[in-house]
Amino acid sequence: MGNSGRLGRTPDSTPALPTGVWLRVEAVAGREAVLPCEVGNLDHSDMVFVVLWYKDGDKEPMYSYDNRPGRLVGPEQRHTLRSRLLEGRATFRPGQLPALHIRPVLRADQANYTCRVDFRIG
Repeated sequence: MGNSGRLGRTPDSTPALPTGVWLRVEAVAGREAVLPCEVGNLDHSDMVFVVLWYKDGDKEPMYSYDNRPGRLVGPEQRHTLRSRLLEGRATFRPGQLPALHIRPVLRADQANYTCRVDFRIG
């Protein structure tokens, strides 16, 4: 990726319908890239159910985080990575500042990344 690589994302959108907020993220090859996923202002009764990450407008997500209650046993089983290129290097960290972390960043990681968030509105 080099010193001025492009990594971007949009919240609450699908690859076919790019809406939301775009953010340019730069990373240095060999270091960590942090791609935030804006989930907006949640009411205390709202809950993030699923977060999907897409790369360069692909129709299938390359990474997913499933937070639906009762669906999976442990926290590690909530994460599904479908990209061989990112295997062992990418993880989504939910919480106050949800983000996809890629470490170490490779030049081949340069792309437009999109996150989509599905909610349960309480």
